[in-house]
Amino acid sequence: MKPIKYLPLARVIKLFLQLGIIFMSIFVIINLIIGLFNLKPYINIGDGSLMFENPADGYRLHANINLHIPDTLVQYQNGEERIYKNEPLALKYKSIEKRIVKEKIVNQILSSEDEDIEISNQISIPDVVIVKVKSKNWIYNLFWNVSAQLDQLFTILIFVILIKLVNRYKDQKIFENRSFKLISFMGWLLIIMEIFNFVISLINGRIIEHPQLNSFSTIDPKAYNHLTFELNFYNSFSLVNVGIGILIVLLAEVFRVAILAKKENEMTI
Repeated sequence: MKPIKYLPLARVIKLFLQLGIIFMSIFVIINLIIGLFNLKPYINIGDGSLMFENPADGYRLHANINLHIPDTLVQYQNGEERIYKNEPLALKYKSIEKRIVKEKIVNQILSSEDEDIEISNQISIPDVVIVKVKSKNWIYNLFWNVSAQLDQLFTILIFVILIKLVNRYKDQKIFENRSFKLISFMGWLLIIMEIFNFVISLINGRIIEHPQLNSFSTIDPKAYNHLTFELNFYNSFSLVNVGIGILIVLLAEVFRVAILAKKENEMTI
């Protein structure tokens, strides 16, 4: 049997994957217990403590952000109003004529290098962000807790597959049919994980519909509308991960067929 190249590296990778599985499994179990039984989210260790997810702070949800900065901010005695360039002129100045305007503030994103460049005040963040949410409804809290831990379980399964592949590499069986089935299964797991996230995002979108930033004064009866800040829970899944999963499945099948054809040719010769 030929000596295995990069055997120490394979052992180190396997060790880190095993440690990752152990720590993630512990955190999944403890976070579930904390959420279900409302226990303290920390464990005292000597003079310090080990912190876990605190249900009182909220549960981590994935969301997209849309940010619209008004081109003009009109201040009245009893509040403010946002005006955007793409609004019809009649709508822009309809309410301004009825109330006394104290001040008009213009918001512009300017480039210090080239003043001829115009940058829009409408900003969208395509990447998913993490938002902490909690509810007085215990069913929602239970759903968010369980779904978060299930998402971690997908990662644990991927780590288990990677450990199996490392073992097959150490046993010099990495180019056998079983290895490509494991790689294909990992690709399918990525696809299933994003389908799961898509379903979770649909449910979260129904629970939390179109949340927006609302600013108001606790002293005077005034409403402030400095900007439009919207969270979208519907599109918090990744099509990129779906594409990566499909690519892994296809590449695993291509290599499996190619190596099988190579072996058949060697047997024929």
